[in-house]
Order: sequence, then C-alpha cells, then structure tokens
Amino acid sequence: MGCEIELKIPVTENEFLRIFNTICDGSKNVGEGKACDDSGVADGACTGAKAGTSGTDLHFTFPELLFKSDEYYSQYKTHEERLKKEPRVIRIRTEENRGLFGENCTPSEKTGLGEKNNSALESFPDFSSYQEIKKWIFEQKDVLPSQKTAAGTERKQSGNLEERSNDSPNSHQASAFFTIKTKDIRNGVEFNNEEETAVEDAEVLRSFFAKTGFECWFRKEKIAFSSHCTVFQGTPLSDNDCSARDAAPSEVGLDKSECNQEVEQLSFHLELEIINSELTYLEIEYTENDAQPEFIRAQLENLVRRLGLNPAKKDSRSWVQIINGDK
Repeated sequence: MGCEIELKIPVTENEFLRIFNTICDGSKNVGEGKACDDSGVADGACTGAKAGTSGTDLHFTFPELLFKSDEYYSQYKTHEERLKKEPRVIRIRTEENRGLFGENCTPSEKTGLGEKNNSALESFPDFSSYQEIKKWIFEQKDVLPSQKTAAGTERKQSGNLEERSNDSPNSHQASAFFTIKTKDIRNGVEFNNEEETAVEDAEVLRSFFAKTGFECWFRKEKIAFSSHCTVFQGTPLSDNDCSARDAAPSEVGLDKSECNQEVEQLSFHLELEIINSELTYLEIEYTENDAQPEFIRAQLENLVRRLGLNPAKKDSRSWVQIINGDK
C-alpha cells in the first residue's frame, strides 16, 4: 500500500477509442505532431509533444478487462462530518478480472473471454468507434462482479505480464478488497495514502458495518481496461516543466540543474474507464515511493500530453462530486 499519486481526466468518445488503440499497439513512440496547449484543442488534433522535442517511448502491457463495484461507508450523514471525523474513503470493492488481451487486443489464450467462449478468439471485433467497444463490453455479461467473493492477489503494483496472468488462474473469480484512504489535492492531482487488504468474504464486513452504525452512502460501478505503461530512459521533460522549474525550483522539490537530465524509467498504471455506464475517463497513477511527489506529478502531466490529451482538463473532484454533477 502506501502513497499513490493519481490523475484523472475526462475523455471524449474519440479520445477513448484512440487511447484504447494506443494501448493495444503495445509499444509506441508517441509525440510527433501538433502539441497540446492549455487552451484546449479539437478532439484528436494533438499528439502531445512540444515542437522540437523527441517523441516518448511508451510501452504498454496488454490490457485486462476489469469490472469493479465500489461501496462507500460512513457513520455520518453529512459530507462535512465525514471529512472532519473519518478517513476520506472507507470502501469495499468487489472486482472481477475478465482476463488479459493478447496482441492487438484480441483475447489471449489465458483470458476468461476465451475460456468462456472459444469462438471469442476468432470473433473479437475490430473496433472503429467507442460505441462499438461499449456495445461489445455489455454483450459479454455478466457485467457486474459476482456476489460471491474470494481473497485476491495484490493489484496494480506489478506490470509484469506473466506474474499478473499466473496470479489469477480463474479470471472470472471475483475478489473483494477493503480500503481506507486519505487524500490531498495539489494542482489538480491526487496524493493518496491508502491502506488496502484482500477480504475473503465481504458479507462479513457488511454485517459488521450494519451492526456498528455504518451505512453505505455511495456506490460506483467501473468498467476498466487496465494496463501498465513504462516510460523509458531518454524522455525529456516538457518545456513547460523546465520553465516552471527555472522560475521556482524550490516549489517542485528539485534542483533546476536536473531539468535537462534524462528521466529515469518510470512505470504508471492506466485505467481507461466507463463509470456508471456513461462517464468516460482516463486514470493514471504512480504507486512507488522512490521519487519526489512533485516530480511524479510533472511526469503524470507529461504522460497525459504524450497521449494526446490536455492536462489542464484534469478533474480534481471526487467521484461523488463527478457523478452527482457538483462543481
């Protein structure tokens, strides 16, 4: 567990499709073309690199299809009381991993989709729109995780394809996790301290909550294509990051002499998501504790640019606020 640095950003249907295809390609030199700017760009019009900079080598693991159901609990009735007296998040998550996809996002031999229906290996569609992806997902059923849960393995930390596939021999087995989280928002990026453990039977927790005055006050359903992205050495910081560091190096926690140095290899966890069947988002997080938080924040935003999105559009609201339409 420990610290997570996380950024979430809304995506259009065209952006969802483009990022899905980028992940499915596995390896990309992303960044040649028109740069994103802070004023916003037309959908798909930019590729993220600043003029005059080299592209970024981005390598993606083959995605997994995940179905997540989150239940948030509290002893208090109002948001103000929760913020003052409880961790920001007290959550039971039920998660079903429907398996890995192979090259070009066809279901691999290890995916639950292939095990459930052998014809899926031959019939996997070549998506040309977001609506086709969404339709295909909901045709798979069961969309929501099973109510029967079993202890799961540690999630998100490992980007190794073999480790992840071997950890989940039954890709249709739903797993449950209990999470306590505190968070801080800095410049639109979440800095989370999370404690999480696998739970053998989530019903025991629900029974405990019911008997001790906790109520489920919010629910969220998430469908996600999950992948790990490695940014390899030789990737320069963006011009904007360098300018900011030259102006006020102490504010980002690094000496400005490091601005022109090559970035070490970094691994990020990405989830391309459909929330409550309608909202489309990209979440990117960094879960290691080996770098200055503000340095990672800058790299998160740089990765967003490399994926052709505008980091100025990042959404710092909680999921409760987003789903309820709060500003």
